[in-house]
Amino acid sequence: MIFDMDNQEDEQPTQKEEAKDKVLQDDIINLLKQQLNDKEKQISFLENQMNVKDVQINKLNETLDNQQKLLHNQQALALESNDRIKALEVKLKENDKRQDKDGKDQLYVETETQRSDMKENKVDDFYKDLREDTPKGFFSKFFKR
Repeated sequence: MIFDMDNQEDEQPTQKEEAKDKVLQDDIINLLKQQLNDKEKQISFLENQMNVKDVQINKLNETLDNQQKLLHNQQALALESNDRIKALEVKLKENDKRQDKDGKDQLYVETETQRSDMKENKVDDFYKDLREDTPKGFFSKFFKR
């Protein structure tokens, strides 16, 4: 029995030990609460960072969309201007052909007019010479002096 009492005393913790255990448990609880609080702060920080990155990504997507629209518009304008240039080149070639034809026609008309003027002048000169024909010698008629 004496041994039984000693065992019972050993088995039952003393108040000091209980108080130490309680303080230890409280310290562990406080430490875990602090860790939990730190993790919550870290999660909040990471969520804010993620939100900032989402905003940046959205802005970049908008910028990309705008750049693609601008590129599309630029390409459309380039194609349109190329078409206009080609149309103007065709008109210019047509005008050149028309001017060449008009120029050739005008040149033909001028040449024909000059020829007829020359023929008329020759005829007029011939008749003039006949009217003014005074007796001249053989050599002067031949050399027209």
